[in-house]
Amino acid sequence: MASTPGVKTEENEFSLENLEEIEAKVCNAVNSAGQVLLELSKEKVNERTMEHYTNNFASSLDDIESQLSKQINYLIKVATNQQHEGSSYAARYNHHVTSESLTEISDSLGKMVKKINSN
Repeated sequence: MASTPGVKTEENEFSLENLEEIEAKVCNAVNSAGQVLLELSKEKVNERTMEHYTNNFASSLDDIESQLSKQINYLIKVATNQQHEGSSYAARYNHHVTSESLTEISDSLGKMVKKINSN
């Protein structure tokens, strides 16, 4: 799947914005956990309220895990030099290696021509 530079793809885009969104979800999860503990500390526990915050907490954790996994998988692709959207490192590296090889071949051919001409 090709992407347009500068356009965020849902699948594998690493950015500080995404990390900030995840951080906000972590804060919401901690808040929900705090609400559950607050409810449990009361003399008379409102089970409906507690269940609501418990479900919010569990849902938040699932979402956080999913988003962090996407971020980690993207970074693994980048770190292991696999093809990923938005990177030109592999192409630049291949160009550099090819250029060096051509320079070496050219030098070798030049030496051969000099040797042949001197004989």
